[in-house]
Amino acid sequence: PLTANVIGIANNPGQQIIERKGVTLADLVAKSGGTAMEPFTCEYLLHRANRTYRLNNKEVTTKKLLAQDGDVLEVQKSADHTITILGAINKPGTYPFPNNDSRLADFIGAGGGVSSNSADVTGVFIFRKTSNKSANIYRFNLSEPSGLIYASRFHVHGDDIVYVTEAPLARWNRMVRNILPFSQISSFSKFAY
Repeated sequence: PLTANVIGIANNPGQQIIERKGVTLADLVAKSGGTAMEPFTCEYLLHRANRTYRLNNKEVTTKKLLAQDGDVLEVQKSADHTITILGAINKPGTYPFPNNDSRLADFIGAGGGVSSNSADVTGVFIFRKTSNKSANIYRFNLSEPSGLIYASRFHVHGDDIVYVTEAPLARWNRMVRNILPFSQISSFSKFAY
């Protein structure tokens, strides 16, 4: 019989029999119990005839890519499905995509929202890498209703970086704390006259 192997983060990895013509790579994944993670967070390496092809979930599930005898389909976590949130956010860090239709507002929420003490919501930026090694920069003004609507509609991509700027007063307070020793900060009002 014709066979192919599914390895990696499939629920039941192993050898699969290709019992008929027209069996696709998606069929092999299904026969292996599906992926152990949300499918949209996976990518696939197809090892075929001494060559390796990198495929994303959409290619595997929407294209009719036929399985061949001896194929090895490796299912792995995609690095393209995380986003980094920096700046005046309550919980800055790197977050996985919550679903395959993630929006900017979802990630601001995942980061605990903007810091009410230090954020300047007129300057929320997304930095997105392009294929020619440059970046597109998108700016949102969340103090305006239209900015909130755009944030709830704007699709984020893997490896995007979200940056929430700080309010000028927050930058000033941090600078003063760094320049003056703590004991002088508590009596800083004496010097303000």
